Amino acid sequence: MILYLHPKGMGKETRRDICCFISIFYSLRVRSVHKEFLQNFRGSWGGWVEDIFKRKNAMTGDPIYTMMCLDLEIVGKANGAIIQTALSRNIPVHYWCADEELWFDVEDINPNVESTDWTDLYRIKYG
Repeated sequence: MILYLHPKGMGKETRRDICCFISIFYSLRVRSVHKEFLQNFRGSWGGWVEDIFKRKNAMTGDPIYTMMCLDLEIVGKANGAIIQTALSRNIPVHYWCADEELWFDVEDINPNVESTDWTDLYRIKYG
């Protein structure tokens, strides 16, 4: 399954449409990070992020999420932590560049020097 990373304030219809697009492109199930949060957040942000990567499919024993996707170059604190953890565990993170209509591999994530608050703390590097 793919975890779609998006800003907190994104509307339900937009999330649904983008999840559908990703699902069709990759032929895999997609869950929005909003839905993941509502279903599984317990305790702390750090614990929730770690739990995303610890959970396994009860039937196969495989990790629940095999890929992360996003369509923004600048992300907030929670999505940044998810991306950092995924990259450190060699889990693919893909960025949809709407201008070029192409998917790119996310190679790194760095602090956003122009950040004004927790919603724009990180900038992805892709190629």
